[in-house]
Amino acid sequence: MMPSDQILFFPFDNGGILFRSGTRNIWYLNQPSAVIWCLMQEACRPDDLIRSYEKRFRIDRNTAIRDVTAAIDFFRKQGLMNDVDCSDASEDQNFSDDICSSNMKRPENTARALIKTYTCHHHRIELCIEAPPTGLVSEFDLSHMEQTESAGLPDTCIRVTPPRHKDLSRDIFVNGHRVQCRIDGNSIVPAILSNLFFCISRALTSRLLLHAAVLGKNGKAAVFPAVSGSGKTTLAAVLIQHGFTFFSDELAILDTDKLTVFPLLLPMSIKSGSLKTLNFRYPDLAGRKAHVRQDGKQVRFFLPPANCMAAETDSAPVNALIFPQYCNGSPHQLMKISKSNALMNIVKTTSSDRRLLPPDISAIINLIEQTPCYSLTYSDAGIAATLIKRQLDETTDLR
Repeated sequence: MMPSDQILFFPFDNGGILFRSGTRNIWYLNQPSAVIWCLMQEACRPDDLIRSYEKRFRIDRNTAIRDVTAAIDFFRKQGLMNDVDCSDASEDQNFSDDICSSNMKRPENTARALIKTYTCHHHRIELCIEAPPTGLVSEFDLSHMEQTESAGLPDTCIRVTPPRHKDLSRDIFVNGHRVQCRIDGNSIVPAILSNLFFCISRALTSRLLLHAAVLGKNGKAAVFPAVSGSGKTTLAAVLIQHGFTFFSDELAILDTDKLTVFPLLLPMSIKSGSLKTLNFRYPDLAGRKAHVRQDGKQVRFFLPPANCMAAETDSAPVNALIFPQYCNGSPHQLMKISKSNALMNIVKTTSSDRRLLPPDISAIINLIEQTPCYSLTYSDAGIAATLIKRQLDETTDLR
């Protein structure tokens, strides 16, 4: 009865974190479970473990048996013990590891191909769209990332084939690997941006990535970690109108040592349900072409005005972690939450297929321990933005 040697333990908030090295698997333990895990390193027999736990907390034996049994059952079910197969083969792997290594040749006939080279965080991506439909590039603006001078071979090549099926759909290749097929015309822009996002995030091997919106204010940044559907993009668009600087609506890129955040200036993806909130703030939004994402949701893409965007070389220390949740008709509440609650929320938002390493876990712990953490429940993004601005201004005044 021994913990798996693949599992690392980090003390945190009177409890601990378990982490399977090289994966994105994290478990938060309360204080009793953390103590049991640590005692298991010394006591191999159940009786010895129960006795040590009973002595540590000065509790009766029946309570000790109940707690230890429940903890060990949990550890076994999660594959954290040496007597359970802990292989990670079931974790999603949608792309091969060499997909971001450039090994793709350009198509022979590029006369009717649109070829653009973009640079993001020192990663060069060539986008080749064969037989591009009229006005395609105008539907998503990446001119701020475009590299006009040749600087050698790109790190990643994304190729969109000409219509090659009876339904005029297209295929997408990344470095010679076909990653999507039969993409119809209404879905080609979301597919291109999705692959750009994937290739950029996959190349950021030294950064901690969180699924989050990031907005800057007064030289610092608020990070909004959230799962899809929480309203973070709509909230980000409204916060920009309240004087915040756009870093990203999708990905927080964190330096694991300095805990500073960097921008990812890809177009914002606005769902149809957000138009009512954003139309009067961004009058041209409703007139933009609607696209259909792979999940079937209709979206429009746009970038904020240039004077509202961070520069790619900018970075900012994080002064707030805010976990937003849109709930129609709910009262508005921005409240401070415990560090353990923040950890459980942030674990859900580690982003991209890059597997976490021990420095990433240390960075998550340090970020939470050093940063004020809040939950935000809202039904009106304008009211929520006012609450956020007021809270951050008060926090800045106190420092």
